[in-house]
Formats: sequence, structure tokens, C-alpha cells
Amino acid sequence: MAMDDFYIEQVVKRKDSPVAGVVKTVWMALSIALILGGLISMTAVLLLIGVAVGMLGYYLLLPQLSVEYEYLYLTKELSVDKILNKEKRKKCGNWALSNMEIMAKAGSPELAPYEKRECTTYNFSSGMPSDERYVIILNDQKLTKIIFDPNEAMLKGIRDQFPRQVKL
Repeated sequence: MAMDDFYIEQVVKRKDSPVAGVVKTVWMALSIALILGGLISMTAVLLLIGVAVGMLGYYLLLPQLSVEYEYLYLTKELSVDKILNKEKRKKCGNWALSNMEIMAKAGSPELAPYEKRECTTYNFSSGMPSDERYVIILNDQKLTKIIFDPNEAMLKGIRDQFPRQVKL
């Protein structure tokens, strides 16, 4: 790594939605009811369906409910990965910040000119009301809007390399 390279990594946990708790409870209750129904009635089909519902929920549903985002800022590029259930990693995107028009706090007046323009929006924020969201507007053939919750080190790293575009 060269002397002028920046490497900043940050993991942000997305707030669990209220629906997630309901979904988990319904899934577990359905699985248990089917398994118990199969055991009590001595019906193998009902027992197998209960086990299948339980396993499908465990492997397909639960990982989707626990999400973290990993931000990686490396030499004028922002990369975001989605981590499901602290096990599976999925690449969300990689953006060259040399195409950045502006970076500012969400809701700031500097972002007003971009509000009515059509753009592709990616929300990688935690969803927590206490966290400060920032918005990056990129212009690479089309407008791209990235919403995220950077920490102080990441803010400083991006601001040091793009002082004109970053409005803190």
C-alpha cells in the first residue's frame, strides 16, 4: 500500500424491523405446532412438513432478518458488503468517489438541488434514529445516491481526499 492510500473499514448493524420479531415468532410457532401435531396424531407427513418448515425458516428466513453493512474506503473508492446473520457476505457495490458531486448530512440544504432529480438510491444505513446519516451523490453517466452512517475516521478520510465535495 502506498503512503497516500487510505484504508478505513467499518461495520454497521441494521436495526431489526418490528416485523422481524413477528415473522420469527410466527415461523417458530408454526414449526412447533406442525411438529407437535405430527407427534400427537402420529402422522409422519405432518411431522415432516413441520421439520421442513423449521429448516427452511432457519436457513432461508433467519439470515435475512439479521443484517450488517461493512463499509470499506480504500483509495478513493467506497465498497459496501451486506453481511447476513454474521455468516454470509454479499457484495452490494463498489463506487469510485472521483465521480462524487457532493457528500453531506441527510436533510442538509446542500442536497436540495438533487432531491427532484431521478437517481438510483442505495440505503446502507443502520436505521437507528441516533445515527447520523450521510448522503453521497455520484454522477457517473447517471446519478447515484448512497445513504450510509460513516464514523469519524471515514468522514475524515473522505473529507481529506475530497475537501470541496464534502460538506460536514
